[in-house]
Amino acid sequence: MKTIIFVRPHPRFRIYKQALALKRTGRYKLILIAREINPDFLSLFLKIFNKIMFYRLVKLKNKKLDRMLMESPIFDYLDEKKLAFLIRQEEPYIVHTMAEPNDVPMIVMKNAKAPVIFDGQDFTGISEGIENVPLKERKAEKYCFEYAAGIVHKGPKFEIDYYRQHGYKITCPELIYLDYCNENLFAPQNVKKLSDEDGELHFVFTGGISPTDKYKYIYYIPLAHKFAKQKIHFHIYPNPTQYADTRKFHKYFMLDKNEPYFHFHKPVQYRDLNKEIAKYDFGMIIHEKLQSKRWTFEKMEVGMSNKLFSYLESGLPVIVSDHVKAISDFVVKYEIGYSIRDDELHMIGNKIEEINYKGIVRNVFKTREQLSLSNQVSNLEAFYNEVYTYYSRKIK
Repeated sequence: MKTIIFVRPHPRFRIYKQALALKRTGRYKLILIAREINPDFLSLFLKIFNKIMFYRLVKLKNKKLDRMLMESPIFDYLDEKKLAFLIRQEEPYIVHTMAEPNDVPMIVMKNAKAPVIFDGQDFTGISEGIENVPLKERKAEKYCFEYAAGIVHKGPKFEIDYYRQHGYKITCPELIYLDYCNENLFAPQNVKKLSDEDGELHFVFTGGISPTDKYKYIYYIPLAHKFAKQKIHFHIYPNPTQYADTRKFHKYFMLDKNEPYFHFHKPVQYRDLNKEIAKYDFGMIIHEKLQSKRWTFEKMEVGMSNKLFSYLESGLPVIVSDHVKAISDFVVKYEIGYSIRDDELHMIGNKIEEINYKGIVRNVFKTREQLSLSNQVSNLEAFYNEVYTYYSRKIK
């Protein structure tokens, strides 16, 4: 049985889905190295991984989880020798690291003496613009790209070519591997819609939002007003920390109170979210076209959000901004939704009337099966073998 070690300070959806798919094959011993894990995810990770190792002890209110964590090795990730020892003693076939931050994957590459993959939930340089990244972080990311035994990413080929255009010498194998759909979370196909009851459209957005227009691409108050004028309901399920901060996000709470077409929902646990939002008509991935510190034009070209696959798991067609190009191209290719321009948002209700909704929903159900974790994991396994061969030849 081959050992795969995943490394990321704060692991979330992407590692969970990859590890779950590998676990189902029964061919791997899976180990996770993390600094800390969100409690909502920890119970899920404990069911998948054979061992979890932490940079430091994590204390939780759940005594059962505390006992399980107490049995895990504790170490400081800045202690390179100790980290190297812990990785080497497991004799991994592959070490699968994740950006960001990039110092951790760099430390692993320097010390693991094993094939190390560099995977991008988000890559720093293309998100911020390489020229805007602090020198220390830029050097760490550059090292990871140039010394990784393999690179995994979610966007199109340009996501890595962007770095080549900036002089990075990237020669290792590459794999485009999306977050895909978890069959365990598929909502039933016959879910009763709210629109069946009130005859009005219901849109939903899940994930991080901005409390002010400082980050306009995720500031959704203006969009909510545009939808309300068209008598379209807009439902937002924010991150738990955002919903808890009633003072900072008071605009959303006030709009929820005063606008009948806007709904600011209490967050739902990951394992329950898809069934919760299946009652709506469309999942939204709308971002205003602009450049900011954390969202460059290049990032809009390549970004592939996990929420896209959450919407598919829920059986929801997707409405996406046309300039969020990778997702827009995906939606158009599989005919699972609608790509819209910013200047069309004020008449989106009319645009949707032109759509064959039932046909698109059928495509959603077909696509989520085709792009399920079980149907795609063989690509990741084949890539692991390719990376291992590349690394073995390189060290000879």
